[in-house]
Amino acid sequence: MATLTKVRRGVDSFGKRTVEADVQFSATYATGGEAISMAALPGLTYVERVEIVFVPMPDIKGATSFTQHGKQVIPDVSNKVAPKLKIFTGAATEAANASDQSGVTSRIRFVGH
Repeated sequence: MATLTKVRRGVDSFGKRTVEADVQFSATYATGGEAISMAALPGLTYVERVEIVFVPMPDIKGATSFTQHGKQVIPDVSNKVAPKLKIFTGAATEAANASDQSGVTSRIRFVGH
């Protein structure tokens, strides 16, 4: 299961609650995506949408506070009380089941109520 470190909570311009977190994926990625526990999103009872806020890129000196991973994180909110985050390693290629994706960290904003 992915590890979430809450960065901030708030309300967007439409009155929806938000939780922004740094998400580090697990060393045992499950095909179909990493499930996000609602307990890890204080203040939200369901998720309507997920926004990728920050994809790590190195600064001009080559340093970054996140690991540069070159992979694409795609949200799946088809189940509003159990959203998932999927990792794609190439064009339409999801990361393999049980693969180590612990080097992937992205800042994600969860929006809901």
